[in-house]
Amino acid sequence: MDTHSALTQTIPEVGNIHTYNGFSDTHILSLAASAEHNQTHPTAQAIINAALARGLKADGAQHTQDVLEHGIRTRIRGQDILLGNRRLLETANITIPSNAHADHTTHTKNSFIWMAIDGRLAGVLSLQPKMRPEVPTMIQQLRKHGLSIHILSSDPEQPTRQLANTLGVEHYQANIRAEGKANYVQHVQTKGGKVCFVGDDTQDMLAMKKAQLAISLNGAINTAMSHNSIICLNQQLSHLDQLFSLAQTFQHNMNSDTACSLPHNMIGAGSVLTLHMNTCDTAGFYLINLNQGLTKAPLSLINEKPPSH
Repeated sequence: MDTHSALTQTIPEVGNIHTYNGFSDTHILSLAASAEHNQTHPTAQAIINAALARGLKADGAQHTQDVLEHGIRTRIRGQDILLGNRRLLETANITIPSNAHADHTTHTKNSFIWMAIDGRLAGVLSLQPKMRPEVPTMIQQLRKHGLSIHILSSDPEQPTRQLANTLGVEHYQANIRAEGKANYVQHVQTKGGKVCFVGDDTQDMLAMKKAQLAISLNGAINTAMSHNSIICLNQQLSHLDQLFSLAQTFQHNMNSDTACSLPHNMIGAGSVLTLHMNTCDTAGFYLINLNQGLTKAPLSLINEKPPSH
């Protein structure tokens, strides 16, 4: 499973807010929400959600201007606001304390949004991934099906290990990119394993192509459509338990049918030799047996109740 697409939600959540130069965290969050008021990208939604959760006011910004890929420049309540990455503040010659970088270590999977107010560093908002609420239950359900869970993440070692420990997952790989994920899938396959890869972003495409089954959470639809894949259009993982239950029931029915058909086929062959049955009689006997198998195998699909939404 890929961490970003399979285990975490699209919109992150605001964690710690580091403050500087006497500004309060509520003041910083309120201004940040106002600056992002008309934006729809995940970072903006995370900041707006955090402000609303605290009951903070988010006014519409005045004269908002995008600054390349670094952030935005705007004016709110008579204050000049810079909101974006560290590079945005550096290009505006905002003084950044030497200890500020140490406060925001690269050993976490969090991203950071920097804010300056009237030419001074005001604060840094930490954005952290938010786990999908259905993930812990989904992991337990998959284990009941006898599946081995592996987490593949481009995040650093420490947060990936923490996530794996939280979910009780023994196998994980951190700092792994697209080709590495594909190689990992191939390595498991060379040991006799069959791989179902769950993901959806561009870094998952190579791994999805190599896996025996790929489950796309709506992102890599073009890749999924051309391979042995299932597309979850509602981007939910809660149906995986039902999916594997269906597969196991279907496999059980197929195995049972094979076991039952073998004696009948032997009887048919023996009858040709000993009872001198003609070809038509033998073919009819075979078709009756085949019809029973074709009827029984898909019963798991017919009897399965639609999932609740």
